[in-house]
Amino acid sequence: MYFDLNVTDAMVAGQVVQSVVYIDSYQVGTKKDGGDYIFGKIRKLRKLCNFKIWDSNIVSFFKSNDFVHKYLYLGFKGSEWNGQRDIVITQVVNKEFEVDSKEFESPLEYEELFKDFGAYISSKLSPNWVQVVNIAFNAIPDVNMFERFKVEWAAHGMHDAVKGGLLNHTLKMLRIYDVIEENDSRLKEYSDLIRTGIILHDLGKIEEMENGEYKNDAYVLSHRAMGIGYLERNYTEVLKYISRGEMLRLESIILGHHNGLGDSEFARTIYALIVHLIDNLDAQVTMLMDSLESKDTLKKNGCGDTVISVNQHSLIV
Repeated sequence: MYFDLNVTDAMVAGQVVQSVVYIDSYQVGTKKDGGDYIFGKIRKLRKLCNFKIWDSNIVSFFKSNDFVHKYLYLGFKGSEWNGQRDIVITQVVNKEFEVDSKEFESPLEYEELFKDFGAYISSKLSPNWVQVVNIAFNAIPDVNMFERFKVEWAAHGMHDAVKGGLLNHTLKMLRIYDVIEENDSRLKEYSDLIRTGIILHDLGKIEEMENGEYKNDAYVLSHRAMGIGYLERNYTEVLKYISRGEMLRLESIILGHHNGLGDSEFARTIYALIVHLIDNLDAQVTMLMDSLESKDTLKKNGCGDTVISVNQHSLIV
């Protein structure tokens, strides 16, 4: 694999490491002396890393070309200032290096995950609720929504920010719910509703995003509102299989699963709150393990313990 490095590796004795990197974004800044520098982000398999360029020749090279969403073979080393770790690009070895993009896009076997997803729907949902899922996934004319769902990212730079991440996140949530239900049989009465809510809760991201990048539509309408639209535009079809009350509660999950995060709607039903808690659990644990795996935020405390910084908290590993 070309890019199996992390910032900690690059910081060893100031060593310069050469590797192919994927340029996610960058822009020009102004140094205190008035000169230009470049700052931006490069993508690793599961997260974004900050980078800077101070060398004037390399700055000019990046300014005169558009390398956003390109693969470059670069030399870099780690840098730390006030607890913030960055990669400093020091060499341009090869412009626009040709690679197998899957090495950078995703560590997930999303084709296999998609088979698991289909098997889950057919085995865990009652027939009427399977029909509701199919109606929602066929709501956009001339678009294979199942295919888009299979390959889209769950986010740009948070949890499951890889190709197939949306599918992976949804499957993880379904499996977490299965464990909870197994330990509290009272949930079985609502299992079709909650499972369908999990399956559809982020479906709107197939319109909100494309290859992990937010589209202009995302600033007009959230993925939650888009998800409700898939049911509302097929209102009469949906009501052939579930009641109006069940449909409204399903929509409450889609609309309220962020539970007030940012400008989102708060959960108004117990089902929306349950899905929110499962969603947040998976997202937070995934981001924690990604940080631990990348080692970018690892430090040592005064006692020699390895410490990781997560959500402004220092946690001992």
